[in-house]
Amino acid sequence: MARKTLFLLSARSGFEAVAEEFVPAAGGPEASIALLLFSNNDKTPKYVAEYAEPWLRRGIARYDVVLPDVSGALDIEDAKRKIAAATGILIGGGTTERYRELFATEPVAQLIRDKYEQGVPIAGCSAGAMIMNDRCPHYNDAEELDGFRPGLGLLRDIMIGVHFSERGVLKYLLAEMKLAGVRQGLGIDEPACAVFVDGKLDHTMGRAVHRIVVSDFGTMAYEETAR
Repeated sequence: MARKTLFLLSARSGFEAVAEEFVPAAGGPEASIALLLFSNNDKTPKYVAEYAEPWLRRGIARYDVVLPDVSGALDIEDAKRKIAAATGILIGGGTTERYRELFATEPVAQLIRDKYEQGVPIAGCSAGAMIMNDRCPHYNDAEELDGFRPGLGLLRDIMIGVHFSERGVLKYLLAEMKLAGVRQGLGIDEPACAVFVDGKLDHTMGRAVHRIVVSDFGTMAYEETAR
């Protein structure tokens, strides 16, 4: 059975540390990485360079960018071709719901799931990390949690929070855990990365990753440990 690896991070401050493990897992010098982004505008080349620079310094063979055109439409055939050729996939940061619409719905979602099952390492940054779960929290215009939308389903029975300490995400993560009836949560700070192997948290890089365990949904009593 293939070893299935997920790298979850919050921000570009974690790119360098993640590349140390992600690039070798994707094939090292032979790696072909698909970078999935949610928008196409005049800032896109800058963002692409920030993602790719640590890979290029480690000598990867190539990378391909999968993103919608300027109208917001995704070329599905182009996405299929680039994802099929990938030995590693990184889903970038931005607006979580837009990433979910583009990459956690069919037919693209199944392509990503198939690559994951084949042992291709998958990384998600910020919004990209949020859509790895089987459900994505959805907030209305008043920034109130109003339910969940389907995610990629690469993780289950855990809720993920990104920019955890920097943006005071604990209260949102606890609300999501309560509504979902999920007792385990993971908060990832911006310099950190959580690495999952075969669906379980295996190790962390950088500081810090916070594990939240709710013991009572009535009182919302919980324990928090960080590493």
